[in-house]
Amino acid sequence: MVRPDHQPKHHSAGEQEPERDQYQDPSAHGGSLSPGPTQRILPTIRSASSEARNWPKPEEQRVASTIRCKLITPEAALIDDEVNYASVPAWDGLIGMTHGGSALVAKLGMGQLRLDFPDTDGAKGGSRWYYIEEGFLKFADNELTMLANKAVPAENLIEADCEAEFKAAEARAIPHDAKDKLAEMDKITKARNAARTKLAMARQFKHKGI
Repeated sequence: MVRPDHQPKHHSAGEQEPERDQYQDPSAHGGSLSPGPTQRILPTIRSASSEARNWPKPEEQRVASTIRCKLITPEAALIDDEVNYASVPAWDGLIGMTHGGSALVAKLGMGQLRLDFPDTDGAKGGSRWYYIEEGFLKFADNELTMLANKAVPAENLIEADCEAEFKAAEARAIPHDAKDKLAEMDKITKARNAARTKLAMARQFKHKGI
């Protein structure tokens, strides 16, 4: 038995009942119709595909998060490459450099320079270390330029040579006929600090196997 309030709708011969998601002319109903589920999904798909076409490629993403790093000495240009991060020994302490950092000009100190390289299509990124000694740095527009008086890759520091240099620096004394004993003492202190730093790096990176 069919309940009175649930009478089935009858259609004349040849008339087809509209499908649930079939498009219907809004004017036929005297107003607008809400779009069916299919109509609502299609614009979303088109929008997502358009955004996907505009996504940056991996290479563009890598460059967008790096800085250009240049390390130059009087003898050679040692580095001219993209890096993710640079830890630079300035005269008053370490400075970290990343993409989007503020412009800076500073004096270089003496110590370890660390550069973190990004992954590329052909190789895994990693870190490299250098012993650097005095000079100047400039950072602007995501480009770091270091003009160092001296720079040596950590893997080129030989432990035996660094030990000999350290012993010689420790044995140095102020000449008796020195006109400026304070200046001579400053030179000796710098030589000892440099030799000590290089010896520590030689031992550290020998164990790292680089």
